[in-house]
Amino acid sequence: MNQLFAVGQGKSWIVERLVKWVEESKEGREDLLICAAHMLAALGRKDEHCVSLVHEYGVAHPLGKIAIKMSALQFEKATNGTRPGEVTQILFGVVSLLRHLSIPVANKAILGDTGIIGPVSTLLQRELDIVGPLQNAVVGLLKHLTAANVPNSLRLLETPSASQQNAVATTDASPAAPSSPFDFVLALIPRTDDVRLRSEATRIVVNVVRTLFSTKPLGTATDLAHASPITPTLHSAASNGLDAEETMKRRGRPLIVRKEVAEALSEMVRLSERYPMLINEAVVGLTLLAGSGGAGGELFLFLTG
Repeated sequence: MNQLFAVGQGKSWIVERLVKWVEESKEGREDLLICAAHMLAALGRKDEHCVSLVHEYGVAHPLGKIAIKMSALQFEKATNGTRPGEVTQILFGVVSLLRHLSIPVANKAILGDTGIIGPVSTLLQRELDIVGPLQNAVVGLLKHLTAANVPNSLRLLETPSASQQNAVATTDASPAAPSSPFDFVLALIPRTDDVRLRSEATRIVVNVVRTLFSTKPLGTATDLAHASPITPTLHSAASNGLDAEETMKRRGRPLIVRKEVAEALSEMVRLSERYPMLINEAVVGLTLLAGSGGAGGELFLFLTG
């Protein structure tokens, strides 16, 4: 794989050709785009390769544009000769590649800035439950993007724009469109019978909770006690002013202290007897929620009552 990627030898001609197929994707040659996405995903099996694809080859923005466009087309009737099956294949290839690229920490911010979080989250709607592999890829992408990344976690919690709302498939008999991408995740968790998909979707919830309730150590032993992630009010009292990241966290915390989040985490504890790691993650999330203040305490009482 290193030989194909030409590590330490400048840019690889084969990678450049594949990236060009992505950048210059044309109607009628969707096969080249699908092929390029899957081949680049196969090449990007190491963090250094994924970082190179984003930072040196600049593949993030063209992939983001394709993902946003195809996410909207997925819910429209066939236009310009593009068949629904082709759209799904393109999305699966592109989202799977983005999932690989989102693992390295150095790529998370760049991928989040492409604006893909809102549009791809619409692919978690009930109408696409029959396309399990695509939804698994979307969940994996969101899980990696929100891990220890405050801006991406907030993007997941934000209310979608009007254009994104138009991509939501609703009918007269269906409930109102979710108000944020996070709602698509929360709606998927109790709906799916796929154990892996449900667990991975719940891990998105865990990542968002841990990201927004994490705090920076302040130095001394006393300050470290104040910096406990389950006592954010003490942390604020001990700090001299708030940095931009802490301000963003405080803006997002009220949006995740809700019954659906607590229920999803408690269900992961109940259903993951064979997977201690998942139980531990859910317990951490519940602990952070319970220690977040009055509203969090009420959620805990709701679960135990």
